Amino acid sequence: MKHYRPALSQTAAVRPSTLSAVLTWKRLAAGAVSFAVLVCTAAVTSAAVAVVPLSSATAALSGTAMTGSVLANNEPVVGADIVVVAWPNQATLEMLGDEQKVETHVIATTKSDVSGKFDIQVDPGILPKELVSDVGQVDVDVIVADKDHEAERSLSLLTTADGWTSAEVVASAAVGPIDLGFDLGTGAFQSSAVTAEDLTGDPELLSDEEGLALAPADAAGFSTTAVTDRGRIDTILRERGTASGVTPMEECYAIGTSTYQSQRAESFVIAQGVVNAKAKVTQGSGTSHSLGVAVNFGGGWKGSGSTSKTTSSSASQGDVATTRRYYNRVKYRYYTNSCGVGYGYRWRPYSIQELVAGYVLVTRITYPNSRCNTYDASYSYEKHQGRNTTYGTGVDLAQVNVSAQSGYNSDTKLSWPDFTGRAKLCWSSTAGREQSARVVAQVP
Repeated sequence: MKHYRPALSQTAAVRPSTLSAVLTWKRLAAGAVSFAVLVCTAAVTSAAVAVVPLSSATAALSGTAMTGSVLANNEPVVGADIVVVAWPNQATLEMLGDEQKVETHVIATTKSDVSGKFDIQVDPGILPKELVSDVGQVDVDVIVADKDHEAERSLSLLTTADGWTSAEVVASAAVGPIDLGFDLGTGAFQSSAVTAEDLTGDPELLSDEEGLALAPADAAGFSTTAVTDRGRIDTILRERGTASGVTPMEECYAIGTSTYQSQRAESFVIAQGVVNAKAKVTQGSGTSHSLGVAVNFGGGWKGSGSTSKTTSSSASQGDVATTRRYYNRVKYRYYTNSCGVGYGYRWRPYSIQELVAGYVLVTRITYPNSRCNTYDASYSYEKHQGRNTTYGTGVDLAQVNVSAQSGYNSDTKLSWPDFTGRAKLCWSSTAGREQSARVVAQVP
């Protein structure tokens, strides 16, 4: 691999963030039952897992933050405990000193019903301001447990005028709560963010570092989560007692250490141009990046969801006639726990340090003519909507690789601003160019 550090056109002007910048995934249609494959948050693993049937997607309710189901070896778990713990927002965590307590809060608890399904209700109006970002983002750990085992997942929730959604759910006409599925027997994890049907139509929604779509068996390996013996959730529930609403965690809390991993490459996008149609990569201020979280409960490091970080600068790189995987630079912080590793040590995203920091040359991508159009000189095009590819090994931490993804929007885009002659634009999805995770230029 050859690494390059391009000259950049970069500004530091901060603009207000927008929700469209952080809504990066497609929601299931109301009433649909899905078999989904998680593609945005897990670490690399080769284990194939059983498919978990998700609970039916529901219409957006003002207090419904998420829905889901808990299984054990594909059988519903009745009365499973579900706890949602919120972390401080990005600005608050950046001010946290070394070896200081992280002021996490329990914001919801519930139990699964006779079908193993659950519905998490959260009133955004009662959340302390330190938990909510400027764009209404709340970073949470979702912990589920049966009588013997427990598992958790990190994700970023979002408040909108229509209710709750998630940073993994793309903006649409009917944005609604994310739906999660846990199997405490097999370790399978599923999400309504991207379905098996989505991957069939556009396999490059999930790719490796070379930009190649993962085979179904490899993609299935991303839909797992760490399952441990039940323990942490009992401590949380005992401390909470009969309280409701938002309660601070005073026992077995996370600690922000002085240990960081800086300048870690975050795969962002593959830009492919040709002589007659050179590509340009642009990342704008206020863009949200979903970066993987790594957790260790004593049995080794594993991906365990993601949280979203927002940029405050912009950068671009043009005149691309080759095939390049561009990356940003990000910083991670190490968190321990006052009760030891059994309660989870974590590497969590801390900040985005540099945009369009460099690139790696990768193999040229070719799509069939059925997914291409030919254009003449003076044509231009920009890809500024839809889902970008998720790179399953998008951030290379010292302990484990975790995922990375950032959506397209009006300020973060891939473009071919000026065709100087005849060239083709081709795309990855059978649904068409606008719905594709990847668009490339090819020689006609």
